Amino acid sequence: MKWEYWLTMFVETHCTARGLRPSTIAAYQATLVAFRAHIKVCKGDKGPDELKAIDVLEYVDYLRRARGNRASAINRQVTVIKNFYRALVAMGELAPDANPMAYFPKMKAAL
Repeated sequence: MKWEYWLTMFVETHCTARGLRPSTIAAYQATLVAFRAHIKVCKGDKGPDELKAIDVLEYVDYLRRARGNRASAINRQVTVIKNFYRALVAMGELAPDANPMAYFPKMKAAL
């Protein structure tokens, strides 16, 4: 339930208030839905407020190894996830110290 509520709040409130184009909002939503699906398969019914940085790093590893995504695609997805969590903190839905992306390592492009 919390996933659906927070995803809707992010997309319909935060992204819309920022004036993002509908295609950008749809891309953000697709990224977060895919992230949620991966978490559900690997972590069960863990809520977005229960995730840690290691959970996101495991997702990044999945994107790299299993999906064959390149650095630019992975960086885009990490950026969307970071924005999602930053927005939740800004809207008061998540405590700053509960943000798994607060100290997430910078993603470097492969040489």
